[in-house]
Amino acid sequence: MKAMRYISVLMALASLISCGSIEKETPVSKFEIAVSSYNVPSEGGTVEISLVSTGAWMARCGTEWIKVLTSSGMGSEKSQAISVKVDPNDSSMDRDAQIVVSAGTNSSEVTIHQAGKETAVEPEPEPEPDYSVISSVNKDGEYMVKGTVVAAASTAYVIADETGALLVYDTDHDRRVMEIVEVKGTVSRYNGKETNVYQLLPSETKLISTMAEWTYSPKVLDASAMRSLLGKTASCEEVQLSGTLKIDGKYVNVLVEGISNKVSIYYIESEDYAHFDGKSVTVRGYVTGTYNYLYLLPYSVSENQDTDPEPDPEPDPEPEPTPDNNNDPRGKKWMELPAMNDASLEYYYHDFQMNSRTYRNYSFGWDDNNKVAFWMAYPLCSLYSNKKVSRTDAWAVDPLLGDASPYPGPGYAGNYDRGHQVPSGDRLCCYDANAQTFYGTNMTAQSNPLNSGPWEALESDIRSFASGSDTTYVVTGCYVKDSSEWTTDTNGMRLKVPTAYFKAVLVLKNGNWTGGAYCTPHVGYSSSYINWAMSIDALEQKTGLDLFVNLPSKIGQSAADAIEAAKPGNSKWWK
Repeated sequence: MKAMRYISVLMALASLISCGSIEKETPVSKFEIAVSSYNVPSEGGTVEISLVSTGAWMARCGTEWIKVLTSSGMGSEKSQAISVKVDPNDSSMDRDAQIVVSAGTNSSEVTIHQAGKETAVEPEPEPEPDYSVISSVNKDGEYMVKGTVVAAASTAYVIADETGALLVYDTDHDRRVMEIVEVKGTVSRYNGKETNVYQLLPSETKLISTMAEWTYSPKVLDASAMRSLLGKTASCEEVQLSGTLKIDGKYVNVLVEGISNKVSIYYIESEDYAHFDGKSVTVRGYVTGTYNYLYLLPYSVSENQDTDPEPDPEPDPEPEPTPDNNNDPRGKKWMELPAMNDASLEYYYHDFQMNSRTYRNYSFGWDDNNKVAFWMAYPLCSLYSNKKVSRTDAWAVDPLLGDASPYPGPGYAGNYDRGHQVPSGDRLCCYDANAQTFYGTNMTAQSNPLNSGPWEALESDIRSFASGSDTTYVVTGCYVKDSSEWTTDTNGMRLKVPTAYFKAVLVLKNGNWTGGAYCTPHVGYSSSYINWAMSIDALEQKTGLDLFVNLPSKIGQSAADAIEAAKPGNSKWWK
């Protein structure tokens, strides 16, 4: 019994000692949460909760879309931050969560309120305006029409739809061929004469699209057909005729053989056609009226070739078989072509018709990932560059690529120029050849000081020399593989900004072949392109291209190697 009594006493003492060793939680002297609730957008983000606690603290949250990044800290008189990450809310419903912050016996809740994801509301489509079809514009009155700009001159333009064409008289317009426009205004007979040609004086004009497609199909007029047209009321129809162009002050007339009545080209500036004075030309355009003359607004004026036409560029044999895709240059033996074995590129070429003959314009290797042509290759001689048309400014997508092509007009984001790779000035022989240089595939985003400075000077000097050569073959290109900068075209398509530009030139003159190359960085370039000069071999090493691969079959491998290895030095190597 005594033993049991001693054991009970010992157990009671042990219990008292054990209970006395527990540290009870006590309030901290200062515990403050600056803001008790936070609003977070549906995209999520990070919240910084401001806390002052003089005792050790901890933060916790049992909600899976909340992650407490700073979950504990030591006591301090200074403000501390609890970092909380909030995941995106993919639901359309708002949601709330509580973060519990405690220090000793102090505890507080911080509410995180997150908005639900907004559901896009499709805007109600605007009702289609009540347009008049162009063929219904057959009396004086107020009209609103929509059509494609098919011809444009200094003081007027012609729009057309499937039903007909209409003259729009506007001395202050900025319309371009292949635009689709909405025009509202007053319609009256042209010049008050008895004619079926009406003109519209616009009060409102709206650009709808810059990517129209239009097929021209002019009615060919000889002297007899022209005489018949003059003898009746004329409509705004598309015609084609040939004759001798004569400039009389501000008037531009065409004399058609077999009829004394003149054709007067209206709405243009005579100085734009001075280079055609006295020459045989073909005019395509729209009839805008008849009186003693036949009035035309042209979309094309081109010089007719002599009976003995200017020779073609250096002829190149065609391989057999021809590729199935007739716009694929692979297999062609054109002297300007580089090797085309890069799987990351797509290959195309453009051709055009002039005086019932077909000529190649340029070929290119298209980098669709970066939306630029790595290289453009083309022949150059007086056949191509002799000025017979003015610069067209026909900015357009490339029809070979369609929606995959950038659209360069009216410009790129970031104040970049629309830099031609095949210069417009190298293709002034006819409208189609020049218009193809304004395709989006021929453009790069180029800085203005380079584009309008030494790069333009290099283009001009090559063109000047090429006019006296048998044929000059040019490869021009841009380098983007080390670029991280992007811009966007007019339609928001992203395209790479090049870090460098280059040209390689191969010349045949009086039976002799020479060559050279140029390369410049896009930024930090020398102001004189002469300092960019290098051998063709050196350019190949920089770009990875194999240039002028058809030259050895023409002159032999050793002679071709010597031309590509030649160093042009610090002078214009072609002089």
